[in-house]
Amino acid sequence: MEQRKLYSVREFSAAFGIGRTAFYAELASGRLKAVKLGKKTMVREEDAYEWAAALPAYTNRVSSHQPLTDATIKTLVEADS
Repeated sequence: MEQRKLYSVREFSAAFGIGRTAFYAELASGRLKAVKLGKKTMVREEDAYEWAAALPAYTNRVSSHQPLTDATIKTLVEADS
């Protein structure tokens, strides 16, 4: 019989590099599926990889023609905060 992997919230967060707040936000949005095992919230391995595959691709916000100045870096850092 094939053994299925279930991630706890802590395991999922560590494996996929997101925090608990982001985990529950993804769950609430419906982008991430989870199951309950008693009181524990668990994510099936296949649902975890499906979620990761559906994440948007990274796009570079700095034009290749625009010089990377201190002001540009400051703007990018502020946008990520």
